[in-house]
Amino acid sequence: MPGLVRVILLALLIWLIIRLYQRFKALGQQRRSASKKQPTRPIENMVRCEQCGTHVPEKEALEQDGHYYCSRAHLPRDR
Repeated sequence: MPGLVRVILLALLIWLIIRLYQRFKALGQQRRSASKKQPTRPIENMVRCEQCGTHVPEKEALEQDGHYYCSRAHLPRDR
């Protein structure tokens, strides 16, 4: 009887090791695939509209006298 218990415990231990190995292997593959899917976009500088306070990308903002505006409607009219 003690021999049979040892065999069963050894089988359970082997099964547990195999399951843990499979889980860690799958987790590693998920991390690698997740890192590949992340788009690498350049960071854009954001500026604040002087009129309403909305932040817009500097490329899309309108600049006048060193101040930025989000649209033509917010540009100062006294020019």
